[in-house]
Amino acid sequence: MATSKVKTETKLAMALVRNLEAIAPLSLKDRKAGKVVGGVFLPGWKAKSVEIADDLKEKYPVVQSAIDGKKRLLTELGKFDKSWLLDTANFYPVKTSIAHFRESLNLLFAIDQAKVNASYRERVSDRSGDASRIECDLSQWLAKAFDVLTKVAQGANRKEIRWEDISCALILVTGRRMSELHYSAAFTKSGDHELIFTGQLKGKGRTVDGDKLINHPFTIPCLVPAELAIAGLAWLEREGKRADRGDQDGAERVNKTWAKYLSKRCKTDWQIIPDSTWQSVDPADKWSFHKFRGLYFVACLAKMEQSVSFSSIKRLAPSILGDADLSAIEPYERIDIKPGSTVTI
Repeated sequence: MATSKVKTETKLAMALVRNLEAIAPLSLKDRKAGKVVGGVFLPGWKAKSVEIADDLKEKYPVVQSAIDGKKRLLTELGKFDKSWLLDTANFYPVKTSIAHFRESLNLLFAIDQAKVNASYRERVSDRSGDASRIECDLSQWLAKAFDVLTKVAQGANRKEIRWEDISCALILVTGRRMSELHYSAAFTKSGDHELIFTGQLKGKGRTVDGDKLINHPFTIPCLVPAELAIAGLAWLEREGKRADRGDQDGAERVNKTWAKYLSKRCKTDWQIIPDSTWQSVDPADKWSFHKFRGLYFVACLAKMEQSVSFSSIKRLAPSILGDADLSAIEPYERIDIKPGSTVTI
């Protein structure tokens, strides 16, 4: 694996793999506890998890930052393949040690994660008053998204429609991230307003039912007829507005290539909630492309007649968004869908 211009977490993951490969010939017990070999102690995955947890917590004194560092490391480990090894015969012993290391590291952060969750519940409670709520009517915006995607399905070309509008429409009706829409996402129809989505990027190193998260199929709601979302994604592909799926740096390429255009368009033509409204409840907040994802989520909750609460967010976010990171979905909690608002077309 090339080592030039790699991220800190990638270097850490590669160093860990080299350590785990050194102990690969040892017994399962010794791969856990470590062993002296040739007068040198080779630490096992258990000791390495403790060492790395301590290092992360020292490097990032803020609990959430340490947890984020841990997640980035595990994401990089999720990319492990035979090209990382000196001897490919060590692949399966190293892969097993990585799985044990992952579990051990998560356990070492369990108390920290519990503290973050408790803090989040307190902030949710603080924002439960009317003064901290943002009410949103999605009717005209879903109608706009429906119109854009209908034109696409009817064959509109790039002279007749702007690619930025297609992206804004797609994130509103499917909730998928910019990097997913322009790189990894694939949609197939599973119902009139339901899609099977693959290409989840955040946490892609994790596995679900034996699948890498990026390959795991999620059944998600679609706020317009499913075939319109499929047509929109196909248009972006056809018109060269998606990074090559085989490009390992595709997500970063999306941000460098298209993010500034989408940021501008969502503020000029798709500003569903004005900055002044956001800042009336949080002076540091403002409208952004990512906020579409939050509106999609609360619209799905409204469609299912679920209240926006800590319990509903934690319970339903993994299936609707593919994401259980409370810090990432926290801003969505303050949004209320206005009674009578359209939440699906």
